[in-house]
Amino acid sequence: MFTVSKLGFFLALVCLLSSCGRQARRNGDVDGQPTTFSVQLERAFVRGMNVRYPRGRVEMGFHSSHHHGHHHHHNGMHTDIGLSFASTQVSISAYDPDKHVVLFTRRLRWGNNHFTVPLRPERQLNFELQVSGGYNGSEPIGHAAAATGDIAIILDENGSSLK
Repeated sequence: MFTVSKLGFFLALVCLLSSCGRQARRNGDVDGQPTTFSVQLERAFVRGMNVRYPRGRVEMGFHSSHHHGHHHHHNGMHTDIGLSFASTQVSISAYDPDKHVVLFTRRLRWGNNHFTVPLRPERQLNFELQVSGGYNGSEPIGHAAAATGDIAIILDENGSSLK
């Protein structure tokens, strides 16, 4: 016997498997041509995006303790300092500005990154970099046409450039 929740799950599964409602996918176009991306990511670019948010604490105070029912005061100050920085996660997204569809998102490593995404040649692409962790923020980094085939993106101390 089907309950309402089981029926909803079954319908969602059938819809997913039959690709109903699929306009675009997050990994490019189903009928697209291979477009190769080369992204050079330098730490200097990310440092210029936004403020670093350290996580931690700084405490100062006086210490007192109890010993066998007697109250002892210690006049010395104690300091407890702890700082940690979260690792920075960087991703690049490309979206179609006319259709407002995200075509792909890829996580980047420091240095050179290479990947291929199937895209229709008529696609116009806007790129945005998202950063979270030790640095936080997002920034548009440019636009290009998928028809160019290979797209090179450089993100360094000079800013962003697309070729």
